[in-house]
Amino acid sequence: MAAISDYLEQQLLEHIFRGTNFAKPDNISIALTSSVAKDNQNGSNIPEIPTGVTVGASTLATNYNRLSLGAPSEQGDTKWFDVGLDANTTYQVHLPESGTVYFSNNNGETFSTSQDDGYWYPLHAANSGDSTATESAKFRAENSDTNSQSYIFRFDEYPGVNFYSPRVGTSSGVAQDGGNLAYEGNGFIKNQSQIVFQPAFRDWGFVSGIAVLDNSSFGVGNLLMYAQLRNPRYIYTGDQIKFDVRSLEISLT
Repeated sequence: MAAISDYLEQQLLEHIFRGTNFAKPDNISIALTSSVAKDNQNGSNIPEIPTGVTVGASTLATNYNRLSLGAPSEQGDTKWFDVGLDANTTYQVHLPESGTVYFSNNNGETFSTSQDDGYWYPLHAANSGDSTATESAKFRAENSDTNSQSYIFRFDEYPGVNFYSPRVGTSSGVAQDGGNLAYEGNGFIKNQSQIVFQPAFRDWGFVSGIAVLDNSSFGVGNLLMYAQLRNPRYIYTGDQIKFDVRSLEISLT
């Protein structure tokens, strides 16, 4: 995630290139959608899960509501991790054809190798100047190594990022995808706390997308970002949707 809306795109361009300032939103809320939202939509016309359904002459509550994450200026630091820092996720890096990768061992010896296109994994990423992230990434790599050792990989495509990998069991330069999350740079942010929607009182139908808005009330507000869920699912009565810590990643496209 995520694509940015026409509204946010205009606000950012006006803020950067013209004399208009874009104020930080007073609220950030997460909405669920039956299909993927579109660039030009807003809180009143995105395909949001309904709050009620009509059965005969009665309107019955579905128990769906947007999930408010509060004011970002007050609560944002407790809801989201720092931008571009996630030493806990296991990544893979695709090395393009005839690329070069550099790696060093625990003794400080540095090697380089040219490689046909392939994947390198498992890798734990850390900005080279961040000691906390470095220790976390190194710990995770060495914790899965039989001799508590690690390699440090560096790729020209990601200068300033060290990738720690166990020395035993590292799949490096192999042709197949390792199944880990592809590393795409530091332009992302991930949720720091679990995001849990209320249980469904009625069937919600298919939930295929997610949207970020600047208002917690149903049917209003500006659409900021949106994306398709990787695993859309049908929500039946009693089902509950949640996003575990670090499972909701927002990057701009």
